[in-house]
Amino acid sequence: MTDYVALLRAVNVGGVRVAMADLVSVADGLGWGEAETFVNSGNLLFTAAAPQDELVAALEGALLARYGREVPVVLRDRAQMRAIVGECPFTPVTGSHVHGFIPFGPLVPDQALAGSLRTGSEELAFTPSAAWLHAPDGVARSALARRIEAVIGTRATGRNLNSLRKLADLLDARRGG
Repeated sequence: MTDYVALLRAVNVGGVRVAMADLVSVADGLGWGEAETFVNSGNLLFTAAAPQDELVAALEGALLARYGREVPVVLRDRAQMRAIVGECPFTPVTGSHVHGFIPFGPLVPDQALAGSLRTGSEELAFTPSAAWLHAPDGVARSALARRIEAVIGTRATGRNLNSLRKLADLLDARRGG
C-alpha cells in the first residue's frame, strides 16, 4: 500500500463545487483506505495499491459520474511530494506568496509570454516537478498566475508553499515518515 495525495484542479475556486466529505466518500467507494482531506480546495490523502495512472483514471471517472463535469487530478506519493517541496527555489518570508504549479504533462515554458506578464516583484522558476511563482504582492493580483498554464505549456494545479509543505508533512505522518 502506498500513501498518496490527489490534487484536484480548480475545485471550489471557480470550478466544480466539491464538498470534502463527498470527496472522502468517493475515495471510500473506490475502496481506498485512510481517506482524508486537507482544507477545502481539493486535497485528498489516501492509501491504495494500484499504479498511479489507474488511480487517477478511477478518481476522475468517479468525480465525473458524481458531478457531471470533468475534474482533472494530479496524484503524487510521499517521495514525490517531498521532492516537490524540496525543489522550491524561493525562501519567502510568507509561504502564501509562493505557489507551486504541479503540471499534468511536461513543462514547456514560454519565456517570452512569462516576461510579458511578469511584474517587477515576481519571480518564476522551473524545477523538474513544478513551476514556481514567487509573487510578493499577492498571487491573486498576478497576471502571470492567471495565465500560468499558457506560460508553462500544460494544465496544472497550484498550491501555495504552506499547503504543499503541510501535505508532505501529512503524508510523512501516516507511516512515521
